[in-house]
Amino acid sequence: MSFLQGGAGFNQSAINNIFAALQPGIERGTESLAEQFSTSGNRFGSGAQIGMADYLSQVQLNEGQIEAQMYETSVSDYINTLMGITGSTKEHLANSPSLFEQITSPLADISGSHTLPGFGGGG
Repeated sequence: MSFLQGGAGFNQSAINNIFAALQPGIERGTESLAEQFSTSGNRFGSGAQIGMADYLSQVQLNEGQIEAQMYETSVSDYINTLMGITGSTKEHLANSPSLFEQITSPLADISGSHTLPGFGGGG
């Protein structure tokens, strides 16, 4: 129960730590971009501002995708826990015959054919 009350694996502190670990790389990217524009004398020009805005926009998009993916995983884990579905249960359900297969299997055994009459295969 504490798993569900704790957010089913969604941990804002973990996300904050991931983002904090990404910050040095983001800063290096920002400095590299500013350096590229400064060598051409356009460090404070509109091209540099557009480039910097595009870069930071991409950074925010990437961070949002990381957080959304972690949230989606936690919601899925939460629902699976409430439904009582674990990995082995999913495999069991996927490998179990469908209701239609359960109904037609005895008919196929009686007729000696694994196709139903009127549904192909010379019945």
